[in-house]
Amino acid sequence: MARQTAKFLVALLPAIVGLTLLPLSRYPATATFWRSATPSSEHPFVDEGRWAITPEIDAYARKVLEAEGVPGLSIAAVRLSEAGEVQTDWTAWGRMTEDGEPATADTLYNIGSCSKAFLVTALGLLMEDYALGRNVTALPRGMEQFNWETKIREMFDTQSPLIFADPWARSQASLLDVLSHMSGIGRRSLSCSQEFVYSDMDSPTSVLQRVEHLRPAYELRERFSYTNIFYTITAHVIATYSGISYESFVIDRIFAPLGMTSTTYAHAEAIANGRLSHSFTTTGRRVPFWLGNNATTAWAGPAGIMSNVVDMSKWLATLLNGGIKPRTNTTIIPLSVYEEMTTARAVVFGAPRHPYLTIEGYGMGWERQSFQGHDVVSHTGRMPAHLSEVFFLPSDRLGVVALSNGDLPQEAYHKIAMRVIEDALALPHIADPDEQPPQNDTSTQDEPHTDSENATVVLSASLARYAGTYANPAYGNFTLCAPTTTSAYCARVLADFAACDELHPHPALYGAYPRFISSHVRLTPNPTERPPRSEDLVCRESVDMWDLEFTSLFPQGYGRNATPFVHRVLGGMAMDVRCAVHAGVVAGCGIFNVTSDAERMLREGIVSEVADVWFRRIH
Repeated sequence: MARQTAKFLVALLPAIVGLTLLPLSRYPATATFWRSATPSSEHPFVDEGRWAITPEIDAYARKVLEAEGVPGLSIAAVRLSEAGEVQTDWTAWGRMTEDGEPATADTLYNIGSCSKAFLVTALGLLMEDYALGRNVTALPRGMEQFNWETKIREMFDTQSPLIFADPWARSQASLLDVLSHMSGIGRRSLSCSQEFVYSDMDSPTSVLQRVEHLRPAYELRERFSYTNIFYTITAHVIATYSGISYESFVIDRIFAPLGMTSTTYAHAEAIANGRLSHSFTTTGRRVPFWLGNNATTAWAGPAGIMSNVVDMSKWLATLLNGGIKPRTNTTIIPLSVYEEMTTARAVVFGAPRHPYLTIEGYGMGWERQSFQGHDVVSHTGRMPAHLSEVFFLPSDRLGVVALSNGDLPQEAYHKIAMRVIEDALALPHIADPDEQPPQNDTSTQDEPHTDSENATVVLSASLARYAGTYANPAYGNFTLCAPTTTSAYCARVLADFAACDELHPHPALYGAYPRFISSHVRLTPNPTERPPRSEDLVCRESVDMWDLEFTSLFPQGYGRNATPFVHRVLGGMAMDVRCAVHAGVVAGCGIFNVTSDAERMLREGIVSEVADVWFRRIH
């Protein structure tokens, strides 16, 4: 009863990133504020004045947005009172389009991985349907119960893919294991992406059929390893056993009951709404919305939702009320589901990353830790050029959501959301101190120049011999071109790189690789790495070291700016690649250290066996 009469506070911190990183003064600089309507069963929020988005927050947000080159942002805060009412406060700064249309609380953004909690909720609702006999599809033969401990292999018939290469993981991995990122497949660091496993045309079933070919980073349940793949597969499970599409299930069981009328999985619907924000790089160029193609179906579960801070405040209010929608006392999230998904099962960071934080754990779709002694449940969404953060503090009955349309490395969406929490709880400004201590210059401008473009690289095989097609059953194929390759395909690839001024003066290989987050790849010899010594060679294998960079090329520009440009995927981070050469013949290339943000490790052994991802040269 206490939970049913509890009251919420939601502050939505809108973040909008501009087309060109010009000063904010060039665009609408005055924040527009919205207050909630008179309480009703569909919009149970009350207006009690500006309590979260204060003049101090407004001034701080302006400073951060300008300092980080972010032309805009949207935010909301929610608070639950003892009287059972929900108080909200929201605002937006800057613009949502390249034409300068201002952002509002209604502006739609892709919330990225903040979508994962909706998937876990949907799965819990489906489990409840089976427990109460409301299911419309029978469970597989021999499967007697459907809960978090259900083995994921039991959800598929004997003709389905194996899912795991390792037999023990295949037989033991549960839904709880894979949704808490303890499958062993994936990456430990949240800052290092392996999303190039997704092509731009994937569906959940096509991803499912390739998972068994992924090399695990760890043993099942050994350690936290983040991956979107099992959220894609779980969305397929929900669609299979609910009898309707995954998106329809979430809309019917979560969005509609909460009154999240603007929230959608459909790019076309968001466009028709007229409030979908454009997407911008750190250099200010507009790029396409990344879910505007067939990849939407594969990404619906892990990262496919488009929403605004008004709708997200309704979601937060229900979370703060333990899964019960305020005023109507309607259970949206069963208590058992709420508790399971917010209880940490995996250790993300075993030591505090900052003095004001504790260790970080992961449940299912939610992280949990303590901030300045306050219990915080949260998740970040990091999609190309749309960034988001959702926080709720159960004990403090406070929630904040921030949505942004700019790419990494800006952190305005995080900093402003944290400042709202600090001020609402009267905490010191620790997450982003007002007075930053002097920083030592860590630039490399005075360091010896070691760029590979000025280094002599001796390869075990000529650059022309490296040109060709490489294949991996999980990641697909790509064809690399040397600058001297004359095929029609290579002429197009090289022309695209040249148009974007991305053809290096030193040796490199180039290829088209249409993935969800990239269009092209470039492989550049790395002379700074130590090649294996002669006594290290196994089976007469020579090894050449390379840097692999994923990029998105725009030879005709994009939007109103037709000037060619390149978007450096993953912040321009290069991946460690080693290619094996047998008697002058290139056998293939392996990607290393995909799963860790630690320093590169030089593993000994045959490259095809020790690489995280092995691409075999097929012709």
